[in-house]
Amino acid sequence: MLPNGRDELHKGFDAYLGHKLSLGLVVQNVKKILEIGAIQAAQTYPEATVIATDISPLPPRPLPSNVQFLQLDITEPSPFEPESFDIIHARFVFVHLPNWKQVLENVVALLKPRGWLWIEDTDMHFYDDGPQGLGPSLKSFNDKYLSFSKSRNADPLWMGQVINAALRRSMETKPVWTAVGITSELKEEMFREAEDPLRSVYWNVHMTWSQKR
Repeated sequence: MLPNGRDELHKGFDAYLGHKLSLGLVVQNVKKILEIGAIQAAQTYPEATVIATDISPLPPRPLPSNVQFLQLDITEPSPFEPESFDIIHARFVFVHLPNWKQVLENVVALLKPRGWLWIEDTDMHFYDDGPQGLGPSLKSFNDKYLSFSKSRNADPLWMGQVINAALRRSMETKPVWTAVGITSELKEEMFREAEDPLRSVYWNVHMTWSQKR
């Protein structure tokens, strides 16, 4: 539950998962957890030490006693010791990152042997299985956002799903978006098409859990 309009996104996803941290296995004897882009492990593992990180500062709020928040950029060299975490959990993070494969390798290096990596992420790309297919504004957004992401060496198709209310709050028109053609007019028309009952618009959400050898 972090800033920049993402509180609602995490609350919605938490409800979707039935208030579970992940669809992965329940792990026993967990002592140390790294959370990237979320603060949710503390309730599931109250006996563990949880280090939560985000590139943005955390607004003032009470935190569980077992949580330490660190503002840092995970694309930069890590301040953590290798093989120091039992679980690493990342939610809606890698889709935004340049050179995500290298970042993923760096994150895996922080896991203890037999530690678990849990990732939930989204494809930042609209699909429509309905008879009308995608509307022109949704197609235009797909093309422009894909081009913008590639210019930053990021991959918007790496993982996800639309949670519409949270998406509206988080998609304020910014100069960097306007410069590539994602204007406020395109955004409003995009939402109109997405909410059309004759359409069936969605994003994919991917959830993975894997254990380090």
